[in-house]
Amino acid sequence: MDPSQFVTIMTLNLRFGLANDGLNGWSFRKPALAELLSRFPLDFLCLQEVNDFQAKDVSAMLSGFRCIGLRSPAPRFWQNNLIYYHSRWSCDFEDHFFLSPTPDIPSRFRESRWPRQCTWGRFGIGGCFIRLVTTHFDFDEAVQKKMAQVLLKRLSGISEPGPTVITGDFNAIPGSSPFRLLTTDDGGWQVGLSRFESVFTQPFPGTHHRYQGQSDGRHIDWILFKGDLRICGKGIISRRIGGRFLSDHFPLWVKFTFA
Repeated sequence: MDPSQFVTIMTLNLRFGLANDGLNGWSFRKPALAELLSRFPLDFLCLQEVNDFQAKDVSAMLSGFRCIGLRSPAPRFWQNNLIYYHSRWSCDFEDHFFLSPTPDIPSRFRESRWPRQCTWGRFGIGGCFIRLVTTHFDFDEAVQKKMAQVLLKRLSGISEPGPTVITGDFNAIPGSSPFRLLTTDDGGWQVGLSRFESVFTQPFPGTHHRYQGQSDGRHIDWILFKGDLRICGKGIISRRIGGRFLSDHFPLWVKFTFA
């Protein structure tokens, strides 16, 4: 099979670099991420919670990759949701919006602690196309459901064929209302909109570990997909790299083939 018919995607909440994390601060974790990316071949790296200086560091690690989602100049404390894609792929559309009542202007739901965002693009290679999303939800379940509705509404306007993959830190577990809204017909807010499948299923691996290496048991980072894709590999990277954890979240990856 033509290698262009396979696509490997990794998602990671990078943990923002301005956090006061002591020996787990970005300057200590950066070499570990560089080592992983040099050893793990990817088509796409989907990141959440990225400060602008971290984005520059990651760009330097990924020779031959391009990026969408970077806001420049970045406001102070700004955290990006970024998609890095290998230059073998072309990007013919990109979009950035806020998970709020007014998605096209910087804003948030009243119940949301932070202005949460979403970045997505349409990518092609060898006649195959995929839409890829990276996002980061807030903490309260009620507002998480509203954010899922905003995301689905934005994606429902797409008329072009092709599969869609959603990645991100959702701060919610399978069975929660935003997970049900994205993966079932729960709520029926828009009849006829096809639902997503989760790459990971029971028993869902925990993805948040607070730099301890031992998950707290919550699967809050998801990879969801729909369309003509078939999973041919998946995993969670829970080990230290170069003596360090990459983040307080574990990265997840999946390898698809176009069906």
